[in-house]
Amino acid sequence: MQTDPSPPRLPGVTLMTTSGQQPHHRVDYWRELVCRRFAEVQIASRLGTDFSGRMETHQYASLRLATVAAKAQSVARVAHHAQTENEDCYFAVLLLAGSEFLAQDGREARLGAGDLAVYDATRPHKLIMPEDFTKLIVQIPRAALSSRVGGLERTMARRIDGAQGPGAVAAAFFRSLAGHSTQFDAAQRERLAEQALDMLAFALSPQPSTLPPARSRAITLLRVKQHIERHLGDPALSGEVIADAVGLSSRYVNQLFEEEDISLMRYVLKRRLEQCRDEFERGAGHAQRLYDVALRWGFNDPSHFSRAFRKHFGAGPREFCGLTRGAQSES
Repeated sequence: MQTDPSPPRLPGVTLMTTSGQQPHHRVDYWRELVCRRFAEVQIASRLGTDFSGRMETHQYASLRLATVAAKAQSVARVAHHAQTENEDCYFAVLLLAGSEFLAQDGREARLGAGDLAVYDATRPHKLIMPEDFTKLIVQIPRAALSSRVGGLERTMARRIDGAQGPGAVAAAFFRSLAGHSTQFDAAQRERLAEQALDMLAFALSPQPSTLPPARSRAITLLRVKQHIERHLGDPALSGEVIADAVGLSSRYVNQLFEEEDISLMRYVLKRRLEQCRDEFERGAGHAQRLYDVALRWGFNDPSHFSRAFRKHFGAGPREFCGLTRGAQSES
C-alpha cells in the first residue's frame, strides 16, 4: 500500500494516496484501497489518468474515521450481505466540500457541504460525487449504532442538515475528532467514540418539532436512560457528564426525571443498586467479595454502598446475600 511520503507519520493516523501510482493505474489502485478499508464496491471515474485521491484514517476504539479528498467518481455496491466482519457496519458521511448523491433502498439524499447522511455498508447503494470533493467517513459497527436508534433502517440515505440543530452539533464533533486524534490516549478515544455515537443517534432521532411534546420528551428520556445504562459502571458519571454526552442542558435532563418523581442522580443510584442486587441474586456475592460487585457498578465507597443498599432494599448487602442463599437452598 502506498503511503503519503510528504507528511510525517503520526501515531494512530494512516495516510494513503494515489500520488505514487502510474496515472493509468490510479483508479484501480483507489478501488483496491477503498475495498480494503471499507467494503467491496465498484468505482468508476470519467477522469481517467487525471484521477487522484487521498485518504487519512484515525481510529477511535471501534470507530474508524477517514478524511477522503478525491476527484469526481461514482461508487456502487451490488452485494446484499457482508462478505467480511469489517463490512458489517454503517457509514456516516459528513461532506466537507463538493456535492454528493446517495441512493439506497429507494431513498435518495443530495448532500451539500456540511450535510450528513448514514447508509448501510452491507446493502446495495450508490454514491455519485460529480466534482472534486472532501468528506469525512465514519465506519460504525452495526451493533454500536442499532442499539442506540430504534427503526434505524428508516434513517438510511436521508439528508441531515449540518448547519443547524443536532446535525450541526454532530458535524462539529466529528470534525474535531478527525483533527485531534493524536492528542488522546486509548481510554480517552474510547470515551470520545461513545460520545460521538450518542451525538449521531441524537441527530438521527426524530426531533421535537416533528413530534407531539409528550412523545418527544419520552423519546429524549429514553435516550438519556440508554446512555446511563451503558455507563453505570463509571464512577465519574455525573449529571453534567450525562447532559453533555446527550447534548442537552443539565436543567432539562433533570426536568425529564422530575416528571417521573425522581431526580437524575437518584435514578442513577437506583439503577446501580438494582444491578448489584441482580448479581447477588445470581450468586455473585458468594464467589467474590461483595464490594467487588459494587465497584463494578460505579460505587467507590464501601460504607456509602452498604448504607444505600440497606436503605433501598431493607437489608445490608451481606444480610441480603445470606437471605438469598437461604431461599435458594430451601427451593
